[in-house]
Parts: sequence; C-alpha cells; structure tokens
Amino acid sequence: VLPTFAVIVATGFDVLPKLDKISNGRLLHGSQEVRVRRPISPVGELSVVSESAGLQDQGGGNAIVPLLVAASIATPANSLPRH
Repeated sequence: VLPTFAVIVATGFDVLPKLDKISNGRLLHGSQEVRVRRPISPVGELSVVSESAGLQDQGGGNAIVPLLVAASIATPANSLPRH
C-alpha cells in the first residue's frame, strides 16, 4: 500500500478548481513525499485534509501552487503493536 496509496489519498486536487486561470493541461508535478513517523496499524481510520497555501508567481507565466496536507490516523488502542 505504501507509498502509492498514501500519495493518492493526499493529492489535494480538489483545491485546484478554486484557483482561477489555471489550465490543468499546463500543470507540472514538482515533488511529493510521505513521512511515516510510527508503525501503521492494519486497522483504524485515516483522515486526510488538504488546502492550497496560495499561488506563488515565478515569473514568465510560471507559478507554484503549494498544497498543505495533513493526515491523522485514529487507531483503537488495543490494536497497536506491542514491543
């Protein structure tokens, strides 16, 4: 499932229609990363929220649309791995 699913659910494409005058055909994907800070339980719920952090004009008709993405995992306490 990692890293593909984690990247797909956190795309943030839903914010793009809110930005005026951007042609989706001219978009270029810059970079993306996933950080897993602790073991992931096989059960629980995942909540992902994304929003545009604005539009940064790079000159020459180029711009950057940074997306802020936050995810939280609700995991039942009895399903956490024991060490």
